[in-house]
Amino acid sequence: MESASDTSSAKYRRGLRTPDARRKGRDEVPEIWKMRDRREGLILNYRIGRKTQYPRQCLIKVLGAEPSDAKRMIGLKVCWPVDDPKIYGKIVDVHGRKGVLRVRFNRGVPGQALGSRVKIVE
Repeated sequence: MESASDTSSAKYRRGLRTPDARRKGRDEVPEIWKMRDRREGLILNYRIGRKTQYPRQCLIKVLGAEPSDAKRMIGLKVCWPVDDPKIYGKIVDVHGRKGVLRVRFNRGVPGQALGSRVKIVE
């Protein structure tokens, strides 16, 4: 009796299945990636500790994105405010399991930025 790996490689050799057909369900493009030029997020708060707060690091929630898409956005650039960008940052990590991202800005974000939108660019 053949093992599962032998039968799958035999199918590839015979041309019955391609490696791309096996991955097709996982490589679907989410809706948020189709709107690359219009991605926006919402600044939730600074990254805070028990006795400190870090104004250079903020927690953002990407509007219209699923929590599973959050890991794919690590490394993208962020700018605030949306209309006339003055402060730039980079998405460095996820925060929790609900799609919140941690952004490190090049300089401190003012308190007026909390609750406002940021633009996510490539």
